[in-house]
Amino acid sequence: MTRLWPQRPPNSGRARASRRSSIGSSRISFSRRFVAEARVLCIRDGDCVGRRGFYAGRRMNLGRSVLLDLGGIQVVVISIRNQCADPIFFEMMGIDIGAARAAVVKSRGHFRAGFDEFYGPDQVIEVDVPGLTSPILNRFDFRNFRRPIFPLDAEVEWHVPEDL
Repeated sequence: MTRLWPQRPPNSGRARASRRSSIGSSRISFSRRFVAEARVLCIRDGDCVGRRGFYAGRRMNLGRSVLLDLGGIQVVVISIRNQCADPIFFEMMGIDIGAARAAVVKSRGHFRAGFDEFYGPDQVIEVDVPGLTSPILNRFDFRNFRRPIFPLDAEVEWHVPEDL
């Protein structure tokens, strides 16, 4: 097992070593640890400027970022959470999205304006996976509020308060 974020990346930003890497945290249920054999293709500091969508023209710090090869699938990993809503997340790693057969982003929906030059609405497939972005609220273990509550419980009716 090797640390994913070395103290000093190589000057070229590229690493040749093939090691077993660990991503994620076991402390948060939606961020379970993922372990896989991976080859590090590129390391960047994550400092970039968005070019599309709501990130256009905005400086972002994505933290230390790497491009991994997991058996032929390239995965970009950033260390500071941000919605992947701009092609710069891939482009800063040297990836030509236009030449890719497919791109997968973990984003609730903010990605559309950033990637519309590559993929039209008929080419986007939304997938609901475990995580903080799921619109299916009964998958979450909500606590510390009175039940029933709207919109979690079907038997609840909500009315506009008269004093509004």
